[in-house]
Amino acid sequence: MSESLDELLVRLDELKRDVRKQGRAAIAAQSAAESCLESVQALGHPLDNAPASSPDPVEDVVRALAPLVDALERTTDQAQSFAESAAKPSGLARWLGAADNTAVLTSMAKGTRLLRAQLEDALATWGVSIDRRVGVPVDPSRHRVVDTRPARDGETPDHVVEVVRPVLLCAERIMREGDVVAAR
Repeated sequence: MSESLDELLVRLDELKRDVRKQGRAAIAAQSAAESCLESVQALGHPLDNAPASSPDPVEDVVRALAPLVDALERTTDQAQSFAESAAKPSGLARWLGAADNTAVLTSMAKGTRLLRAQLEDALATWGVSIDRRVGVPVDPSRHRVVDTRPARDGETPDHVVEVVRPVLLCAERIMREGDVVAAR
C-alpha cells in the first residue's frame, strides 16, 4: 500500500523531531559530563595525594560521577529507542530528497552504549560496580521502591521488576541506593 505525499511529509516531520530529540539528549549528556568534571575538579585534591585522614577520595569521585552514569543510562535508552523506531523512507520519499536517518540513529545508539561501557569499565578499576538486576528480592538497604505494579506472569511479588536508577557500590559498600519498581 503506497502512502500519499502528505502522509510522507508528516512522517518526515516526525523523523526530524525524533532526530532533534536525540540531539537534545546528546547535549544533555555532554552537559552532565561537563558538570561532573567540574565537580571532580572542585574536590581540590588528587587521588594519589589524599591525606590518610581524609574520607575515601574514590567515594568523592564516584559521587561526583553518579549523575553522569544516570545521564548516560537515559541517553543510551533514548538513542536505542529512536534507532529501533526509525523507519526507512519509502522510494518516493527518497526520490523527493528525504534522508535515511536510520543509520545515523543506529550509530548514535552504538556510540552512547560504548561511552557507557567505557565509563563503567573506568569505575570498575576503582572497585565500583553498578547493580541493575531485576528479578531479585527488594532489599531496603539497596533499593528505594519508587513505584509498584501488579506482578505479571513469571514475576514474584516484592521483587524488582524495573530499575529506574541503578545501585552504586564501591568495594561492595552501597554508595547510593537504587530506585526501583517492585511487583506487588
